[in-house]
Amino acid sequence: MQGPEPRKPGRRYVVVAPYPVRPTVEGIYAGHLPRHHACGIDRLEAKDCSVKLIEPCMAISSDLRRRLRLDIFGEWCDPLQLSRAIAHAVRRDATLYTFSELSLGTALITRRLGRYRPRIVALVHGEYHPSYLVGSVDGAICLNDDYAERLEALGLDNVVRVMWGPDLGFRGYECDLPERFSVVSIGRSGRDMQSLLRALGAVDKVPAVVNVQTSVLPANTQTFDKLTTHLIGPHNFDPASYARPIEAFRHASIFVVPLIRQFDTPVGLTEVNDALALGRPIVMTRSRGLGFDIEAEGLGIWVDPGDVDGLINAITMLRDDEPMRREMGINARSFAERRWNYDRFSADIDMFMASRGF
Repeated sequence: MQGPEPRKPGRRYVVVAPYPVRPTVEGIYAGHLPRHHACGIDRLEAKDCSVKLIEPCMAISSDLRRRLRLDIFGEWCDPLQLSRAIAHAVRRDATLYTFSELSLGTALITRRLGRYRPRIVALVHGEYHPSYLVGSVDGAICLNDDYAERLEALGLDNVVRVMWGPDLGFRGYECDLPERFSVVSIGRSGRDMQSLLRALGAVDKVPAVVNVQTSVLPANTQTFDKLTTHLIGPHNFDPASYARPIEAFRHASIFVVPLIRQFDTPVGLTEVNDALALGRPIVMTRSRGLGFDIEAEGLGIWVDPGDVDGLINAITMLRDDEPMRREMGINARSFAERRWNYDRFSADIDMFMASRGF
């Protein structure tokens, strides 16, 4: 009698992370963090793929190292160490999956100079000129429709557009609407906190949690006499530290995402994901790179860059119109459930990797 057919080796990936993923993965397994901060790694690992992780140096206990299922192959503190770690980890049958500018740039240099030429798949936000990626990477996972179309027009064959949405199963998003109106805005990238703080100063006693750095505070500190505001910052964001602001999100009535300009990349999407999962309205600076129209979908209100009066009007309107606020919140959660969620995102990445031979 013949024995069982030998199991074929699964797909092999070397993941180059721009931030310490281990505490993020531990937080996800423990239920303290939403899964979308894993950027699809958890889905690949669950499909019995070989996943080796190279991430920034960080002290880790032997107990935690045993508990984590991911293979922590290497660590890096600078591009040279990262290049050496990649060269050590990669073999001809492995795919290099990267999702940051530094890790992608170093990976490309390593491939050009090293003995091995690994397949490289990059999760890109649109930060590179498309011509830089064509001929350099084997596949691109894009968070932006326009950027994906530009890559395809330049001849990159393996391109997919994915929607990085929230983990709707995360228990931290399960909460009732707050009884008292309040505002939250704690993102950092490309934020126009000066305009937001001026707007909050003009609205009577609106509780708010905002993330500011001292360099962006208005010169007239009397602006804050009318605020009931908790200021967070400055701090260096990484997904593992995101557990702290989640409590602020749960108590917020609306999310405000003020940007310094219109972006072609999905700046502000992390905070938007939290708003969608919680079912909260969004006030946001117009953005071509977000991937959807918050007004057309009934999720919130657009304002123009630097428009303090627009912020005042939007915040006041949502404060004074509870039925509108509730309707937008319901629409936000429904939109995420139908179209914009992490289960769909991670499944699309897995399908792309498998169908294209990565």
